[in-house]
Amino acid sequence: MALGENLRHARKRIGRSQLDVARDIGISNAALSNYETGYREPDLETLKRLANYYDVTIDELAGNASMAREILYDLSSIVKKWAHRT
Repeated sequence: MALGENLRHARKRIGRSQLDVARDIGISNAALSNYETGYREPDLETLKRLANYYDVTIDELAGNASMAREILYDLSSIVKKWAHRT
């Protein structure tokens, strides 16, 4: 997966909108949209803030990490959905 796809996946995993994430880390919504579509790439400081916000490593965002952690995240989102139903 490319960086933009990983950024979008990480955001959706935590159930936040682009506007929420952009506001929370101090960038414009347009900038985050550009990062997620691959039109632009974030600078290192922004990439660090995004990784911290999503609780992942920069390597994971860049696609250099194993799939095991991604699978755990997917299960986590399923558990959260079920927890809200009870």
